[in-house]
Amino acid sequence: MRRPKQIAVFLLMSPIATSAIGGCDRPAPHLKPYLTVANLQGPFVTMEFAQRLALLVVEEKYPREIFRAEGPAVVEDHGDLWWVTVRNGIASPMGSIIPRRFVVHIRKVNAEIEDVT
Repeated sequence: MRRPKQIAVFLLMSPIATSAIGGCDRPAPHLKPYLTVANLQGPFVTMEFAQRLALLVVEEKYPREIFRAEGPAVVEDHGDLWWVTVRNGIASPMGSIIPRRFVVHIRKVNAEIEDVT
């Protein structure tokens, strides 16, 4: 009777099984058991979590003289990633280089910041 249980645990932890966890399209990174289980009911990183994380990244990495988040961040679902657009509340004076927005790419299964564009 124990054999089917062992097979189920093996399948749960195998890379093939974890690639579909959290609604991901790309092969999932190797996840520790906690994250594997946390992603069974849906992505570990929810839309709200992604929105808050993107704001934290932008506020932490860019000085307030250059970038000040304006309005709510906009979250787009891109398969295994959330793309979170944060708009800049600082107007760009003529001739200055101030970004209008940042898009933070966040992996759903483990909150990895894949890119900031």
